[in-house]
Amino acid sequence: MDITMILAVVAVLSAWGVTALALRRWGPGRARRRTRCPRAGKQAKVMVEQQEADFASLVVTDVVSCSLFPNAPLTCEKECFRRL
Repeated sequence: MDITMILAVVAVLSAWGVTALALRRWGPGRARRRTRCPRAGKQAKVMVEQQEADFASLVVTDVVSCSLFPNAPLTCEKECFRRL
């Protein structure tokens, strides 16, 4: 193979890798967010589930876990959901 062909293959594979990493990082799925808990009045780290609402826009659909309730199911009414 010619060196130009090898560089072209490496460039295409690199572009696909960067695209896959960007979609994984900023795309739909689970994401960590920080918000103020209206119930406890403290800063909380929450794990949320995001889905694509429209083209190039994400919307939070559920709160999965919260740092104020470690290793326990969320028993609150998830009032912080409106703040995300």
